[in-house]
Amino acid sequence: MRVGADRPALGSWRRRPASIVIDDIKARDSMIDVDLSDVGDGGEEARPSTPRRRRSGRVGAARNAPAIRHATVAAIQDLRWILAQIFADGDRRHPLIEARALRAHTEHIVEVEIGPTRRGMRRAKGGAPLDDLLGVRGPKTLHLVFTPPSGHAEDPQSIHLPANGRSEARQFLFTTGAAGGVEEAKIEVLYRNRVLQVAIIRAPIVDDPSMAPRDLRIDFTIAAVRPGLGDLDSRRSFDAAILTSRTLDGHSAVVGVHDDRIARFDDAGLERTTPNIIGILTQLADDPDSFKPPLSSDKPTALLRSLALQGVQLYKSVGQSIEAQLHGDDLTRIQVLTSDANEFVPIEFIYDLPPPSFDARLCPNWQSALVSGKCEAKNHPAIPGDLSSVVCPLGFWALSKVIERQVVGIGNSLSELGSGRVGVRSEPSSQRPHLAGVNGALLGVSSKVDSVRAGSADVFAALKTVTRQRAWQATSWLAWEQGVTKWKPGLLVLIAHTESIQSTAALEIGTADYKAVAHINASLVQGEPGSSPMILLLGCDTAVANRDLQSFVGAFRDSGAALVVGTIAAILGENAAPMAQALIGAIADAAERTTARSTICFGDVMLNIRRQLLGNGELMALCLTSYGDADWQLAASA
Repeated sequence: MRVGADRPALGSWRRRPASIVIDDIKARDSMIDVDLSDVGDGGEEARPSTPRRRRSGRVGAARNAPAIRHATVAAIQDLRWILAQIFADGDRRHPLIEARALRAHTEHIVEVEIGPTRRGMRRAKGGAPLDDLLGVRGPKTLHLVFTPPSGHAEDPQSIHLPANGRSEARQFLFTTGAAGGVEEAKIEVLYRNRVLQVAIIRAPIVDDPSMAPRDLRIDFTIAAVRPGLGDLDSRRSFDAAILTSRTLDGHSAVVGVHDDRIARFDDAGLERTTPNIIGILTQLADDPDSFKPPLSSDKPTALLRSLALQGVQLYKSVGQSIEAQLHGDDLTRIQVLTSDANEFVPIEFIYDLPPPSFDARLCPNWQSALVSGKCEAKNHPAIPGDLSSVVCPLGFWALSKVIERQVVGIGNSLSELGSGRVGVRSEPSSQRPHLAGVNGALLGVSSKVDSVRAGSADVFAALKTVTRQRAWQATSWLAWEQGVTKWKPGLLVLIAHTESIQSTAALEIGTADYKAVAHINASLVQGEPGSSPMILLLGCDTAVANRDLQSFVGAFRDSGAALVVGTIAAILGENAAPMAQALIGAIADAAERTTARSTICFGDVMLNIRRQLLGNGELMALCLTSYGDADWQLAASA
């Protein structure tokens, strides 16, 4: 980006295309390192450096550069960031400003604040300042959640961020492990139970830091969640955030956060229950004909009953802890932040009604309940043993809560995402609250999808109907990329097959044409910079391994997809095509009902889609989940 008289004002970047957003992040990082070295990020970053020569195509830009630089530096100095410093041996008198590594088996203090850059504090690099995410300036209460290298998050600490200036500092303790490895600590900043930013401290561990090799360094970076929000005060808050991590011994560590309280889950129970749920759902792929509508038939009811029995255990492991922190308040909106591709918390299957008996039937009010979203306790008669004689669909959180999922690539800062042809994550704002809509669609299908039962032609026909014939099909990844560039569709549908190729998961469309996670970039997603398409990622085994699904989801989101809708259990191609049709129809129907006076957020749309599809007997609706901001609004078709 040029530094000249026509440089856009800092703070306005969130209204511009993704490529410019990345340029601004890089420019800010560069200018702070060069121009603000006297106030400093702390550590090696605070040392003065020689300004790099900048070139400009504007006549007279060189003459104006000093005045422009002073104005820009003044604007940057006023912005607030995540700042941190590490102190060794639990002693605040010895900040590790010059350290390249941490001492093994030693207690350390991490001091964290939000504020302008200043000497003695490290600034988390690679992301937007907090001011750009918080929007209108004014006093705000934020919450910090610190996860040490052990993987077990500590209780949240609240901080008051004034309209201007820095917050008070908060301190967190952790003890390093053995020398020879690299340990990570995580700082998550929440506002109204919504995660705004995740900062990662990544430090080598050695026996004697003073003898550490010169090429070692302590990194402090922002993991990509979203580039900017700007209007949070006008948006609905979440009732709770669920944060995932992994312990040093490889086990799950999941917590729920509500304001300044933390809910600790039974991680062992969660790890036992999750594969059982996936196993039950896999029955739908193994024997789809046995679970045909209606929902009240024996087989579908039995499957719901099995899921409910596991969901009750999940409720005891996770749900009860969250509800206890709310002190009777409603729990209707939840954000789930996954920072490890190996982690999956199937909160959609939490069942918060009494456990059904082994012969429980379907709730007699199930059809009305799925339409209205309500079902009274009188419909769930109790029997001895505190059991219920029925299983009710609304007991599942998938059918009673708005759930926003975000996958965070640890270490993937927004500026790093700017390399090559990779974009940044698209998020709604007051200037652009709507999805691109269903005015155009591109379909990519694996040849294996129709090998048992033809169905992709019906999906294509459905897309042509809802887009008024503006739908195209790609039979190779090259054709897909060309279609994205040429037609700029707002809806991308992949009914792909997943295989492991050269030790990595790969998506197939056409015949033996594969893309690995590492191959996914903006050219496969965005027809033009700043576009925000929705992706339906369905098909053969797209989620047979949760880490594969979430890796692909993260890659598509990092490449500019506004939302990715996928499944959390393996489904066969013959099931994927009918599910894609139903999903396309439901999204189009919601878009048609959108008016200038009445808009529908996608989180509510997803909730309604699950209810609608399940009401039609489509049990696979329970496997549907979406990744991306729940506040995206659907636009009416033109």
